[in-house]
Amino acid sequence: MAYEIHLVPAAAKQLKKIKTKTDKQLVADSIRGLASDPRPKGFTSVEGLPGFYRIKAKDYRIVYTINEGNQVIIVGRIAHRREVYRRLADVKSAINVFVSRR
Repeated sequence: MAYEIHLVPAAAKQLKKIKTKTDKQLVADSIRGLASDPRPKGFTSVEGLPGFYRIKAKDYRIVYTINEGNQVIIVGRIAHRREVYRRLADVKSAINVFVSRR
């Protein structure tokens, strides 16, 4: 069964801000791929955030969490590799707010 994918508002905004069409498409395809395989080849745990994972899409990183019980993946951040790890606690807060409003 495929997982449902949700982007917190900040992640959706970050996706829209990706400048090149090619990079934006690659990131979007990587996110869509999580629906069928939430732990694709090359995924890693995010250090300092238990239960959060990261995948690479060229120069971008996608930080997400998986809710196995509901078969839901929530994308908390999409950012360039040099920026993605700044203020990671904000990602956790954003996901908690997103989940509480659903």
